[in-house]
Amino acid sequence: MKTRFYYSQLTHPRAKELYDKILAAIKDRKTSAKVEMTNLKHEDGTRIIRAFEYDNPELFYVTFYGEDCGTVEYGNGDFEVRFRYLLSPEEEKKRIWDNQAFIDYLISHLPESVKRSKYETALWLHDTLIRNLTYDHEACDVGSEKKPDAYTIMGGISEKTAVCAGISKLYQMLCEQEGIWCIYVSGESVEKTEDGKEETGERHAWNMIRLGKYYAYVDVTWDLKDDSDERMLQHTYFGMSDIQCRQKHVAKGGEFEGCLPRCVEHNPLNYYIQRGAYIRSFRQLEQFVQRMAQKKRRQFSFQMDPQGMDPQVLKERTQAWMGAWIRKYMKEDGNTSLSWTWWSNVDMMVFEYHVT
Repeated sequence: MKTRFYYSQLTHPRAKELYDKILAAIKDRKTSAKVEMTNLKHEDGTRIIRAFEYDNPELFYVTFYGEDCGTVEYGNGDFEVRFRYLLSPEEEKKRIWDNQAFIDYLISHLPESVKRSKYETALWLHDTLIRNLTYDHEACDVGSEKKPDAYTIMGGISEKTAVCAGISKLYQMLCEQEGIWCIYVSGESVEKTEDGKEETGERHAWNMIRLGKYYAYVDVTWDLKDDSDERMLQHTYFGMSDIQCRQKHVAKGGEFEGCLPRCVEHNPLNYYIQRGAYIRSFRQLEQFVQRMAQKKRRQFSFQMDPQGMDPQVLKERTQAWMGAWIRKYMKEDGNTSLSWTWWSNVDMMVFEYHVT
């Protein structure tokens, strides 16, 4: 299922026509597409190119940048988009075959119990990527000119390492393969200064999914497994609302700023809500710890609803109560000592505990 969300956002009367002509030209391995007698301008061409790139991660072998690429406005009103191919026809076919073989192999391991739920499928794809991919720090430093694969689906497929752009495009393509509405989102990371002010940081990319009537953000890159084997699989950034996403992300795509669907608060796509681990009060947190003790779960994570409370204050209170309740509910007969390790993401109010 092709989402083509950004195609739907093209408002110029001739923009969709040019988008379609670009797609047809690539299928015939041509290097340009033109519409006649139109009033399209350079900024319209940029918007069309960006929409095309965001909608079609599988066309990793085409670029609209560099020598002999870009847009051309003719005096008679014609408008042309030029592009080039990064691979020879033979290499292109091989890469496309490798791409499909990877998808077929991955999907063949999708459990039948998971296939019955689009939510569980989206989560399984997320978990599979964070188990098997690493972030390509070298590519981030040297850029797409020197390591182009890391910025496309092929980084994750062929090298098992990529930057956020490549990881997000791969997740988008896999979701679409399984009939899940998924789009690529471009923006910047958000960092907080010591005095609490927000500053935009580096360019970043993530995704948005839709299941039923709900939309939610997913950031596979920031959930990637770290070097520590002690940590659980991370789901901090799976199923984020607008408010949660804005804690660390700002969608800043220029051409499509403000067009994204609304991701409501407390929607059922949030991982912690799905798993009964979204905590709205300290009484509910105590009940959650009791439940973990009854199930003999010694590794668990949860997300606190900040409800307007200062994050640092909430963190400190959560730590204090967790210490008391772990001692109260998790001490087993004959075990006189109890210790635990914990991690927290204050911006997202996610806590993880390992009790020994």
